[in-house]
Amino acid sequence: MNLKIGHIDNVKSGVYLLIVFIPLSIILYKNGVLGHNLEINQFILISTVTYLISNRFFQPDLDVYPNFPGYKSFPLGGQTGRVQKVLTSIIGLIINKYHANAIAYRLISIAILPFSLLWRALWTPFSMLFTHRGVIHWPIVGYSIRIGYLIGLVELFFLLSGHFSFFSQDTYLLFLKARCFLLELLPWNVNLRGLSGVLAYSMMFSDLQHIVVDFIDSTLRGKRFCPKKIPRGLLIRVLQRRFK
Repeated sequence: MNLKIGHIDNVKSGVYLLIVFIPLSIILYKNGVLGHNLEINQFILISTVTYLISNRFFQPDLDVYPNFPGYKSFPLGGQTGRVQKVLTSIIGLIINKYHANAIAYRLISIAILPFSLLWRALWTPFSMLFTHRGVIHWPIVGYSIRIGYLIGLVELFFLLSGHFSFFSQDTYLLFLKARCFLLELLPWNVNLRGLSGVLAYSMMFSDLQHIVVDFIDSTLRGKRFCPKKIPRGLLIRVLQRRFK
C-alpha cells in the first residue's frame, strides 16, 4: 500500500511551534541569557511578533525564484483572505455579496500593490542568486547571508549618495541608522541581553524550525532535501562554469 503524504506547510508549522518558542524564550529570559535589558512583557511581545513576521516573510524560502514569500501578498501575506472576507461583509451591507467580493478583492489588490512591488524589487535579485534549499537553508548561515544582503543594499545607497545630490540629509541619516541596526543583527555582533539579541534569536529560531520542517517533509516523502531538478542559482552556476 502506497501512502501519499502531502507537503507540510512551513508557515502553519511555525505558528503551531509557538507552544515551544514562547516557553523556551521565557526560560532563557528568566535565566538572564536573553533580553534581560527589556521588561518581560516587552520581551515576550517583541520576540513573538518578530518570530511570526520572520516565519511569514523573512524566511529561508526567500531563495525561491520567482515566487518567494510576499511576492504578491506583502504585507498581508496569509491574512489577505481574511481581510477580504471582512471587507466583503462590510461592502455586502450595501450591494449583493457576489459584487461585494469582487470589489473587496480589487480594493485589496490596489492597496497592497505598491508594497508588493517594493518587496518584489527588494528580493528578486536575492532569489536569483541562490539555489532553493541551498546555503540559505543552513541554520545561522542563511540568516547571516540575508542580513548581509540587506547591509549590502544599504552600502549601495551610500555609494550612490556620494555621486548624486538628490538624497536629503534626513534620508542619508535614516539609512545610516539602518546600517548600524542591521550590523547589530549579525550573529557575531548581537547583544543577547539587548534588543538586537532578541530580534536575532527570534529570526534564527524561525529559520531553524523552517529548515527542520523542510527536512522532515522531504524525508517523509522520500525525496532529497535539495532535488537535482531544482534550478540552480546564479552564484552556483557561475562557480560551476569557473571551475569546470
